[in-house]
Amino acid sequence: MLTLVGLLNLKYAKVDVLSDDTAVAAIDADADAELVPEGETPPGLLHRSAPPIFEPEEEQPDTEAPVDSDPALDRDRDGPPPPVPAPEGEPLPPGAAAQVEQIVGIALRASRDGENWQWERLEAQSTLQPGLIVVNLPPSRTILDLGSVGVTLVGRADLRVDLPGPDREARFDLIDGDLLLRPSAEGGAVEVGVSGRTLTLDPPPGQPIGLSAAGVRAPGEPAGRPGLTIALSEGSLTASVDGGASETFEGPALIAFDPEAGSFATSAGAEALPAWIDDPEPTEAELADIEAFSGFFSDSSGPLPFVLLEGTMDEEPAIRRLSVAALGAMGSIDPGHLELVAELLNTPDAPELRAEAMTILLRQMARGPEEAAMVHRLLDRVAPAEAVAPMDRLLTGYPEDRQQSPEVLAELVGALSSPNPGVRQLALQTLMTITGRDAQGYDPDSPDEDALESWRSLLSSGDPSPRGRSSPTPKAGDRRR
Repeated sequence: MLTLVGLLNLKYAKVDVLSDDTAVAAIDADADAELVPEGETPPGLLHRSAPPIFEPEEEQPDTEAPVDSDPALDRDRDGPPPPVPAPEGEPLPPGAAAQVEQIVGIALRASRDGENWQWERLEAQSTLQPGLIVVNLPPSRTILDLGSVGVTLVGRADLRVDLPGPDREARFDLIDGDLLLRPSAEGGAVEVGVSGRTLTLDPPPGQPIGLSAAGVRAPGEPAGRPGLTIALSEGSLTASVDGGASETFEGPALIAFDPEAGSFATSAGAEALPAWIDDPEPTEAELADIEAFSGFFSDSSGPLPFVLLEGTMDEEPAIRRLSVAALGAMGSIDPGHLELVAELLNTPDAPELRAEAMTILLRQMARGPEEAAMVHRLLDRVAPAEAVAPMDRLLTGYPEDRQQSPEVLAELVGALSSPNPGVRQLALQTLMTITGRDAQGYDPDSPDEDALESWRSLLSSGDPSPRGRSSPTPKAGDRRR
């Protein structure tokens, strides 16, 4: 596997690299491009001038789908966000599964070409054929028209569109992430595929409901299991699994669906509902990220993996962070992108990149045994030999009943002296979570003896938690319900 700098060296030497990491030489004999030494940034990456993304594009010919400006950004920045349009209820083109109404930010379409995945940026008014996958890059919003039903993808979300069955209003598979389902005023059943199961949902007419697909994993478990949460703010929802008996739920409620067991569990209370159920619009901070990242995309060219790899080295912290998050979102569909994410754990002087990479890998491990095994294989490939076992153990975490044991704490403090920056950051993050302490002056990129001694002193005191706190907190990045 090529390193990040190695991939960029090939690019600047005019070698095309396909998405499956196969290099196809197209070298210009007259080219005098300089290769980039390890540890240095390629030229031309640190002087981007991103245009605003709320300028309307020129009108496109009828043969191409027009690119609309983003209404949520074409406004006074201090004004309230515009309302999300309700589904029009107009029929889709023959054979189409969905149509893109609006994109605030960046969304991608993914389709199979033999054994490889093909990636393209998705544009407003695009028609989506059955089986096509939409990957919404965080923190974007994408609104899809599925006929009489509307869907808003909120932040990271992967969705496969399909044609509905008889007497169904819509059909899609939610692979990962969050969406707002907006039924028509007349109502009707919607089929949702999740982890090999088919849910038939009959939501309250005209009442949006939230769907969140994410794995469930407790600290210390080597792998999680898939899960889906349905957020119902009011009204009645009827749900069935694989054509079985229906169950009815009353809002406000969070309804957790376990695909492995095929069962539901509920918890009542409006306070637990996500905020985007009532207001799916991006926050001001998200709008700023969207504008910066969209400008970066507009100023870039080449295969998407190269664009995002360049983004991880951009001078703007937001661009670096969002580029890693984008690679992680694409990795839910094409695991090859996760290898690029895993490599970032070894990057020195880049704590924000390592933190984002850790979050992505933890989320992947929570999705199920196959996904967790993939993460372990990636560590074997990209981590230095001496760092593989510590990284594996730290990402897996420690069971709650062992987190405050002297053996675990000693192992974590010892890992602060690792030669690998990713191991050091994982150990610090775990120590801070378990003990409730701050970093004690320790910097994973510049560890010094005084900070190490502070942690050793806390360990030797026999009570490293503030005020003797004994109830451990789940490891950062793990999700539990």
